[in-house]
Amino acid sequence: MTAVGWILFILGLSGVVSVLALNPVLLLVHGLAVAGRRRANTLGDTATNLTRVPEGSLPQISLITVFHGAGPLLSKKLENALSLDYPRDRLQVILFSDGPDQASQEQVRAFGHGFLYGSSETRAGKNRALNEAVAMATGEVLVFSDLDAVLDEDALKRLLSALADPSVGGVCGQRRVADRPEDFKSSQATYVRFDSLIKILESRTGSISSNDGKLYAIRRSLFRTIPDGVTDDLYTCLSVVGQGARYIFERAAVATVRTPSREPAHEIQRRRRIVCRSLTGLFLNRAVFNPIRFGLHAVRVAVNKGVRRLLPVCLLLLLVGSAVLSVHSVCATVLLWAQIAFYAFALAGWVLYRLTWTCGAATQFFAVAFYFCVGNVGTLLGVIDFLCGKRYVTWEPVKDEGVRS
Repeated sequence: MTAVGWILFILGLSGVVSVLALNPVLLLVHGLAVAGRRRANTLGDTATNLTRVPEGSLPQISLITVFHGAGPLLSKKLENALSLDYPRDRLQVILFSDGPDQASQEQVRAFGHGFLYGSSETRAGKNRALNEAVAMATGEVLVFSDLDAVLDEDALKRLLSALADPSVGGVCGQRRVADRPEDFKSSQATYVRFDSLIKILESRTGSISSNDGKLYAIRRSLFRTIPDGVTDDLYTCLSVVGQGARYIFERAAVATVRTPSREPAHEIQRRRRIVCRSLTGLFLNRAVFNPIRFGLHAVRVAVNKGVRRLLPVCLLLLLVGSAVLSVHSVCATVLLWAQIAFYAFALAGWVLYRLTWTCGAATQFFAVAFYFCVGNVGTLLGVIDFLCGKRYVTWEPVKDEGVRS
């Protein structure tokens, strides 16, 4: 029984440590090691490289937003697009509906300013709509942005500055959460900050292992048809890297959104869908796991998108392994009680959420622990869905006050 306990303990601890600690630390060390070499030509993290692209050399771009049932968010998106600091003669704006939407069509046409509207004949899912929208695009660079994302005035110039480097084929922007930092929502903002840190460290040493669908851009020549049942942002990122180009993060290109989830049940369903779709995309782009061809990036994708998806399984293995070994080991006993304490904090976070208490400095850890557990429940369900062959093609994500897009 002790041998089984050690196996479970080692497997679980290895997975947890590699995702939460080892990967960020190794990225930091690697980034520091190459910082001196890259400082001379300013490759990698491009947050201050706006001046690299002269105004007259800005490329023709197509800004694409796909939606279903836009509602009041569409007018906000149109106004935001009009406020962007980018030459109008080099900017094509495409609003595309997944399925017929007469109200949205009339709204775009009434707004004018040369914005293009398109729609699919029947609702077939976001990815097919994206493919149809790209067929309408004439820009040499494709920029994708979700309906609920409000772009900073200089977001496009900041984003496009990264493509001044010919080795870069794609770039994603920084997601900024606009909601008040309290309760369940504050924990989501913490997760976004952690994810952005990973992207910054990865960009300094090569390509990022995940994308952000709120705002990203790729060279038109590198676009590949997006299949059903995958997350478009991750699939596009892996596809660009698979073609030999870099895909990086530009933290100065900001897209502001509300918190992704309104409440725990919503977060579980959202995470479940995303994990299942991302694993499908990873499977279709499994060539990027080849370390001979893609080097350390293959390892990062394996850890950040593979092992990270198995984190709930690793947590369960660690808990069971610690319980088995606690009979014979003081260290295992201490670790077991540390895990129990963490889950007790998560339970306290749930109680505070139910009581609608405002999250302060003293209770922030409870909220983070609760959100961590909620996210892992959704992740585990998404892994099970993937293994069972389920595919999410169409869905109804809540974007703003009940509006679905």
